[in-house]
Amino acid sequence: MLGYVNKSKVSTANTSASSLYKAVSSSLTEMDEENYKIYGYYIICSDKKYNYNVPTDNFDTDKLYTKIDNFFADSDQCEWFVVVEYGYPTYVASSESWTSDLVGTYPSTATTDGPSYYSSYSYKREKASLTKLYNDAAPKVKSLAESYLNY
Repeated sequence: MLGYVNKSKVSTANTSASSLYKAVSSSLTEMDEENYKIYGYYIICSDKKYNYNVPTDNFDTDKLYTKIDNFFADSDQCEWFVVVEYGYPTYVASSESWTSDLVGTYPSTATTDGPSYYSSYSYKREKASLTKLYNDAAPKVKSLAESYLNY
């Protein structure tokens, strides 16, 4: 029975991450249609102080958060971060808190072994908090952003 409960909790966390992915994707699409510059490599977080490399030229972060809330009303009920690559969300992690090791991910979903880490070619899964996943993803996004600027 305990295994079922754990699988159910992971499934719920993955559903939350999936909903956030769709909300951010729709929000960025709308902002692109409104001629905001959404392109680049950056991280958007539920806690704005952890946002990384978010565009500053013709980009409205507050408007993005408002749009995300419109598409996913529960976005303020959990902690999360989204990796955006050239204007498209490519990875979402969400949890009840930054320290909980029950984390949902999308598009590669978490299992009872742990969440999926951010990487194009990795299927690494181990118990990890949202903070650990963020700390793993941020340098990778930084590297992509620097490569993009040097291209």
